[in-house]
Amino acid sequence: MPGRKKTRSTRYFLEDIIESVQKVQNYASRGRSSFLEDEILQDAIIRRLEIIGEASNQLPEEIIERHSEIPWRQIIGFRNIAIHEYFRVDLHLVWSLIESGELEKLLSVAKQILSDISNISD
Repeated sequence: MPGRKKTRSTRYFLEDIIESVQKVQNYASRGRSSFLEDEILQDAIIRRLEIIGEASNQLPEEIIERHSEIPWRQIIGFRNIAIHEYFRVDLHLVWSLIESGELEKLLSVAKQILSDISNISD
């Protein structure tokens, strides 16, 4: 269940998701072999995926429900594994996620939600 403890505005969590997806895309542009060989690159990408998971966990339930095309539970679940069971993180699965197109979909949805929120509060 996504977290309900709201310490920051939803806008900031969406901005964190957007920034982190863009950074993962930038880092991943170095390619699969670089990712698999470079521990610093692995750490950077996994850290950003953790941020995406934590920020997703802080979104209001109505956003989660309204955007069921995003696998929110899996995103949050990855964060939990990366933080609490870091020894289970499979680099090949992380790279599969990067290649899957799911991050692009998440980026698009997060930008749309942020735009909708901005239009409401303007």
